[in-house]
This record gives sequence, structure tokens and C-alpha cells, in this order.
Amino acid sequence: MSLEVRLIGPKCLSAMFPRVQGYIAKGLKDTDDCTATDAKEYLERGDWQLFAVFNEENEIKGAYVTTLNQAPTGKIAVIISAAGDGLASQEVFSQLCEVFKVSGATKVQALAQESAARLYKRVGFKNKAILVEKTLWAE
Repeated sequence: MSLEVRLIGPKCLSAMFPRVQGYIAKGLKDTDDCTATDAKEYLERGDWQLFAVFNEENEIKGAYVTTLNQAPTGKIAVIISAAGDGLASQEVFSQLCEVFKVSGATKVQALAQESAARLYKRVGFKNKAILVEKTLWAE
């Protein structure tokens, strides 16, 4: 099965979002800082980028939400949300990395739970740190 990564621009977002919303929500399920609705706002403004993954029948099989951050050593592509079938394959991830390179990124980063981190290792990621968190204000 061949998969293709396609950038979905802000102008096409309203038509495409209902088809990818579940993937975005699944990719954000381990955070309480952002929902798929929040992500939609950032995508509409162009602050974040949406990539949908299509199969040969033009069906959506997954989605990435990414952003580019400026760092002293260059741009860093950050994967904010990733969910779907085949996203951790070298074929699909290589396509995404090519888009990042064209955008000037020199690195790719993602925060991930242990299970997702194991999947990222398949495409060459290395553990750099572990994120821990404590809520300061009671709700």
C-alpha cells in the first residue's frame, strides 16, 4: 500500500477539517493543553501546518499537525500531533521530512509518550529528554 503526504493549506481547511479532526484529536489525546478545535484555529491562521496522508484510493489514512520554530542553529520542525495508519513508516515519514527540508528545517522534534516514542525510533528519532509536568493551579 502506497501512501502520500499532502499539505492542506488554510484555504482548504474548512472542507478538509471534518475528515481529519478525529486523527488530530487522537494525536492530541495525551495533552490537556490543546484540543482539535484549538488546533483548527492555529491551522486557519497559518501558524501550524496540516498534512493529510492519503492512500491510493484517495482515502485519508492519517494526519500530522506541525509547526516550524526558529532556533539559533536553524529552523526546527515540530510535530504537534500525529495519528493514523502508516505514519511511522519510513516511506511516509521521508515524504514529510522532504517538505521540512524545503521549508529550511534542519531538525525534526516531537513530544511523545513512551509507546509513540518507540514508533518514532523506527524513523530515526533518538530520545533527547523526557517531559514531566505538574499543574500549579487547581481547577
